Amino acid sequence: MPETCSLPGNRAPDTRPVQATTAQSGAAVSGAENAYSALLARARAERRLLAVHWELTQRCNERCTHCYLPVRPPHPIPSGELTTAECLDVLAQLAGLGALYLTYSGGEALVRQDFFTLAEAARALRFALRIFSNGLAITPASADRIAA
Repeated sequence: MPETCSLPGNRAPDTRPVQATTAQSGAAVSGAENAYSALLARARAERRLLAVHWELTQRCNERCTHCYLPVRPPHPIPSGELTTAECLDVLAQLAGLGALYLTYSGGEALVRQDFFTLAEAARALRFALRIFSNGLAITPASADRIAA
């Protein structure tokens, strides 16, 4: 069987853009573009660290032939991967540095058993949080948690 990346049941991802309207011009922009512009303006005005991209893990739930990551299912935890406590400490340090925007990725960030603990901690520290995911681990219940 060839190694591949695909959505189960041949589901197509939802690619509908989120729409927002700018107050000044009334022009439609994507919600992400509008939010990012606001964070960029805030970072410049306050001379703060804008963004951090954090690979939470090298583990993944796929076997994509083009991928650069060495860890494949069944998801052994690589030596050196940070513990939950260490991740929470890093989050506190990033907040102390004034970072505004945080991206969790991997591998597949959602394969970490503590993913929602780390996501909730990031939101409690008032980070604008983005998740890079292949979406395979997202269930209706986890989608509700992510959206909250």
